Amino acid sequence: MACCPTEEKYGYEHSRFEKDVDENFHCSICYNVLKEPRMCRNNEHVFCLACISEHLKVNSQTCPECNEHLSVDTLRRPRVLNNMLSKLKINCDYANRGCPELNCVANLDTHVANCGFAPVLCSNAECGMEINKRDKVYHETEVCEYRRVKCHDCGQIQEDVGTLKGRLMELDGKVEAVMRDSNAEVKKEIKDVKENLSKVNKDVDEVKVMMSQMLEKFNMLELLSKLPSPTEGMFNTPREDILIAGGCGARDSAEILSWLGEKLLLFVVGGCTITKTIETLDLNELPLKWMEFSDKLPYESDDHQTVVYQQHVIYIGGHNDDEDKKSN
Repeated sequence: MACCPTEEKYGYEHSRFEKDVDENFHCSICYNVLKEPRMCRNNEHVFCLACISEHLKVNSQTCPECNEHLSVDTLRRPRVLNNMLSKLKINCDYANRGCPELNCVANLDTHVANCGFAPVLCSNAECGMEINKRDKVYHETEVCEYRRVKCHDCGQIQEDVGTLKGRLMELDGKVEAVMRDSNAEVKKEIKDVKENLSKVNKDVDEVKVMMSQMLEKFNMLELLSKLPSPTEGMFNTPREDILIAGGCGARDSAEILSWLGEKLLLFVVGGCTITKTIETLDLNELPLKWMEFSDKLPYESDDHQTVVYQQHVIYIGGHNDDEDKKSN
């Protein structure tokens, strides 16, 4: 068990010790095992330091056992008793969080200050979950939903942006230099410099677009990784799909033999004919008959790539024949 709120100041709970503690080691005020024991001068009645200090502050300056005059300054340290108490084995303050350690009372504070089961908060923004200290790094980098996702190409991108910034600074210097000269040759150089600046700005914009596209791809990959299995809960014994990918020429198609309930369906997406349609063939019913599927492709296209994965059709790139432009 962890220490109770009152235990932070007063005695230790009896149940925390490895063995039963003799009743002579209990405080007569809080009835817990003595913590920082102190005793009165003459009759050697023993109390927790916090307990007797609170008693003397609130009540008269007398011992609660023998009523002799007593103050905090006249309290004595029971050296032998304190030595015996310091050797008793007690569990950690964070035992209820999983810490199995038993320490001597003398070493308890040191252990608690360094215990891996101490509660800490996740430092990722918007998380704030309370976790064990020893799990902090793993939680923040591997488990937390608010962790930062590593971008393996960011180093190269930052290097390219740095190079572009250097070129901008160099060109800015040239602009400042040529503006001090008014002859025709300098004016031509100014024009060339401006054109170079325009090109550099365009390069910077392209880098920004590329970074945005990379982020979108990372998000799509993360989304795909979280898609549930399409056969989950459908059968007691899973059935594998028969997949054929490819097509004729540059206009790719994808076909998949797929179990839908107890039916085996054949899907065909795209092909040599530029079309938006998706067709299916039910192999369980005769005569065989092609049927047009209810959903369509986003536009008529060619030169695209089609991937079928876990009964999802992923449609990538190609030439958009509706708008006569290529898609990335």
